[in-house]
Amino acid sequence: GSMERAIAETDRRRERQVAYNTEHGITPESVKRDIKEILESPYESRDLDRLTKPGVAEASKPFVGTNFQAALRDLEGRMREAASNLEFEEAARLRDEIKRMKLMDLEFANEALTGA
Repeated sequence: GSMERAIAETDRRRERQVAYNTEHGITPESVKRDIKEILESPYESRDLDRLTKPGVAEASKPFVGTNFQAALRDLEGRMREAASNLEFEEAARLRDEIKRMKLMDLEFANEALTGA
């Protein structure tokens, strides 16, 4: 069932990671940080989100119709591919960009409906 598939996928990813680490002479180590240090990181600051939005500029026109859907499908495919290649930072960046695009689409639709 689904548990067996999930375990098999985890094992597949672990084997791939171990092979990569061995090939590149990497010895995994736990990250040791204080929670305060993490929360003070610029990557955790929501204030910087408006300055660091990758991909879609504020002044750009929103996607319309099939162009928007095609762009979302492309980003989702790239996100899944990055995750399957263990490129989790890239997959997370693409996930965040997809969320921003969907939010922009909702805001655009709301403006169109309310005339705001």
